[in-house]
Amino acid sequence: SIELARSRNEQRVIKEMADRVSAENQQLRSQVKELTSTKVALERSVSRLSDEKATIERKLIETENIIQGRIDDIWQIKKDIDKRFEPQQAGGGAVELAPIVVNASVEPAQAKPEVRRSGEVVSVNEANNFVIVNLGQKDGVRVGDTYKVYRAGKQVGTVSIIQVRSEISAADIRQRTESLQPGDAVR
Repeated sequence: SIELARSRNEQRVIKEMADRVSAENQQLRSQVKELTSTKVALERSVSRLSDEKATIERKLIETENIIQGRIDDIWQIKKDIDKRFEPQQAGGGAVELAPIVVNASVEPAQAKPEVRRSGEVVSVNEANNFVIVNLGQKDGVRVGDTYKVYRAGKQVGTVSIIQVRSEISAADIRQRTESLQPGDAVR
C-alpha cells in the first residue's frame, strides 16, 4: 500500500510537471507566433523603406543633374558676359557700348519723363570699374547723374551715369566701401 501511495504520488507529481511543461510550451508557442508575425511586419517595413530609399535616391540624382545643368548654364552665361565686357586689345581696356541716339528736336510742350529715384544694380564689371543699373531714359536718368549704392540699408558706394538707354544705364564706380553686387539698391 505504501508503494501504491508512493506510485500515485509520483504519478501526480509527474502529471503536474507535465501540465506545467505543457502550459509553458503553449506560452512559448504563442510567443513564437507573435515574434514571427513581428518579424514578417518588420521585413515588410524594411522592404518598403528600401523601395522608398531607392526612389528618393533616384529623385536626388535627377535633382542633382538638373542643378548641375543650371550651374553649367549660369557658368556659360557668366563666360558670355565676361567675354562681352572683356577689354579689347586694340581699345586699350575700353569697353564699347552701342551708340546712343539723341533726338535733338524736343518740343517745349513735351513733358519730361517722371523721374524714378531708385533702382538696383543688375550687373557689375569689376575689370572695367562700372555697373549696369535698371534705371534709364524712361526714368529721367541723364549722363552725369550721381547715385548712392546701398546694401541692407548701408551705403556701400557711389556711381556716376556715363551712358543711358531706355531702361538701363551704365555707371562708373566712383567710390565704394565694399564690392558692389547685383541686387544692391541705387538711389
